[in-house]
Amino acid sequence: SGTAPTAQADLDIQKNGSSIGTVTFAASANTAGFTFASEIAFAAGDRLSVIAPGSQDASLADISITFKGTRT
Repeated sequence: SGTAPTAQADLDIQKNGSSIGTVTFAASANTAGFTFASEIAFAAGDRLSVIAPGSQDASLADISITFKGTRT
């Protein structure tokens, strides 16, 4: 993030509307951690979404997220 949050901020990662993981920005951190319960596979047409919490940190701004995957 360009501007770090004042408190921990968790963003929900979803596949086709179902939660599959979390992006977590710790308080005062510009770099996030990613948590997934297991390896996730996507097929053509699947939708990946990152959902902000309903109550957002007023400081967290300029977020950029990159996902890396492999094709099998």
